Amino acid sequence: NKQITIALNTPPSADQCQQLTAQGLFPGDGGLTWSGSAGTDYGSAVVWHEKLQSTGLEIAEIRLQEPSLEAVFLHLTGRPPISNGGLE
Repeated sequence: NKQITIALNTPPSADQCQQLTAQGLFPGDGGLTWSGSAGTDYGSAVVWHEKLQSTGLEIAEIRLQEPSLEAVFLHLTGRPPISNGGLE
């Protein structure tokens, strides 16, 4: 599956956050970006756009890409990876 990232112009309301979470998306960047698993092809961006229009969100951008290692971890565990505390 592709990873979808949705960038918003304004932070979502509590109700909109619940709607995004119900769609299987996770917040990032102070709630201005939401990411999750999308379909297997780029046509799924249109489907996501149609789903999100009804929420009243101000969508700046919808991106589909191959999932990053962090996205795979989030998908498998339901939580973001723990920071290494700045240790390299």
